[in-house]
Amino acid sequence: MTSSPTNGPSWSASPGPPGASISTPPPTDELNRALTEVQEQALKKESSSVRIKLGGVGKLSFQPENWLAGPPYRFRLESAADGKTVAAGGGNLDELTLPPGTYRLVWDQTEHGHGDTILSENIVIKPGETTVFKLDTGINLVPAAWIKKAPRHWYLKDPAGETVLTVWGNWDPALSPAGIYELWYRQDEHGTNDVRLAEQLVIEPGKVTEFEVNTGFTLIPSPGAKAPYAWVLKPKDPGRGEIATRYFYGPVPCPPGNYSFSLRQTEHGHSLTELIPEFTIDPGQLVELEL
Repeated sequence: MTSSPTNGPSWSASPGPPGASISTPPPTDELNRALTEVQEQALKKESSSVRIKLGGVGKLSFQPENWLAGPPYRFRLESAADGKTVAAGGGNLDELTLPPGTYRLVWDQTEHGHGDTILSENIVIKPGETTVFKLDTGINLVPAAWIKKAPRHWYLKDPAGETVLTVWGNWDPALSPAGIYELWYRQDEHGTNDVRLAEQLVIEPGKVTEFEVNTGFTLIPSPGAKAPYAWVLKPKDPGRGEIATRYFYGPVPCPPGNYSFSLRQTEHGHSLTELIPEFTIDPGQLVELEL
């Protein structure tokens, strides 16, 4: 008996003895599966695996101190040679795999509370070695009880006048490179100016340096009185800047020293008038002036 399907190969079967069954062709899908299995077996026999080992790289591991508030919002590693960013991260302190070289570490601890800070200019990565960078150097401002809110900002300037660290609206300890800096502070965004609290603040490597913000000046207003348009403390010591306010009683942190006090009651109806030629603010003292 011969069967000739419309599509596909012909299949033949010889007649058997009376009562014997006749063989039929296997279904097309079974043939396809069988052919696929044969092809896969052939490919498995012909293929081979190749393992490539990553060589010539090093690793960078961060080692934070307990006073650090957590992993940074972001950081990046720049080539010390050309300043190009080689690697970046944020939200974690995972170990990094890097090509050999010398790197600059730029750190931003929080999204809105800190600016970019260069923690190191000289992190060296060597092939096959792990470099450990200790996050252990910084500064902590300790406010006096009479300071009721965090400052608008504070920052550090190096001897060249470059700002190396800026912090907004918080008292958290901040990572900083070691060095000698000026400390600048602004209590209120619109009511006060930037005041230099320290001229030579030493931040030592491997520790967090504490600076007490505990010296200042404030006005004690009469009941129902409006804040004056301005008051100004002029330092008697040469080279120090004025402490100036707008519609702000205080308190305002300032460095200890000898000052004069001047008041301007309104913007357009009064001039700035010196009321106290000289007085002293001692370290750790809040001077309160009753109007």
